[in-house]
Amino acid sequence: MAPPTSNDLKRRIVSWYFIEKRTEAWISRHANVSVGLVSKVVNNYRRHGDVSYPLSHSRGRQSTLDDGDLQYIRAVFQMRGTSYLDELQTKLQTVRGVHISLATLHQQYNRHISQ
Repeated sequence: MAPPTSNDLKRRIVSWYFIEKRTEAWISRHANVSVGLVSKVVNNYRRHGDVSYPLSHSRGRQSTLDDGDLQYIRAVFQMRGTSYLDELQTKLQTVRGVHISLATLHQQYNRHISQ
């Protein structure tokens, strides 16, 4: 799955389309996105006055770990190469003051670290 497109790029797409009168194909090539995405952004802007669909929102609970915690986890794995999750859980508690379950730690590792 491709990473989400930033709102800055979406605003630039709107500017190219409405102000500079560029075609969707031209915008697609220059923004390195699909024509479908350009069309979706333009339609959202026409219908809702915003580059994103207003009712879309992230699902689920907000992450317990912040960017500093994720950087710490990455650093531990880079230094050691391998680590047990329970060891990492203890280090997070001791060093960062963050207590999370092993299941959450495993999810975060799969989502942010292992890539």
